[in-house]
Amino acid sequence: MANLATTNELVALLRKRKDALQLSDRVVEDIADMTPSHVSKLLALVPVKTLGRMSLTLLLGALGLKLIVVEDPNQARPAPVVKTRRELRQ
Repeated sequence: MANLATTNELVALLRKRKDALQLSDRVVEDIADMTPSHVSKLLALVPVKTLGRMSLTLLLGALGLKLIVVEDPNQARPAPVVKTRRELRQ
């Protein structure tokens, strides 16, 4: 559906999905059991609130979405090499 790398891109995708389903903020809040006006604060062009663990989970469910995480070889970094004290003294 989309290739995202930032939280802002995720918020834009959630907003686009809500609009594609023709759901009002209030309907999404009812489905997700969120407080009134919470969705508008999360999905605003300049969000007033940030997505947290709970709000992201509730929004994904209300919008019929799930996240799939894949490795980005352009961003992947090798794990740092950890040396023991003995190795450092040698």
